[in-house]
Amino acid sequence: LPRVESDDDRAALGAFAAEHVEAEVAHLRAISAVVTEASERSWMPATSFGWCLGYASTAWRGARGMYVTTHAVESFVEEHYGDQIRRLEGE
Repeated sequence: LPRVESDDDRAALGAFAAEHVEAEVAHLRAISAVVTEASERSWMPATSFGWCLGYASTAWRGARGMYVTTHAVESFVEEHYGDQIRRLEGE
């Protein structure tokens, strides 16, 4: 987080990122318990594009970029999962 000038902002962003990583690890564990077949998994895992599009572009924009990007991604994920849950409830 060297691009973040303020020590307080850097600490807050570091804490935010650590909390986000913990949540993502919990999500991965939960989905891994449900998705057990290779045919159910994505053909293009997030690691194939996540580093360049996610980290590199947000790091360049600093703390605000991190928060804005995370909000956008999480909003999409919540909507996407909500759509899937509603579809599954109808089956």
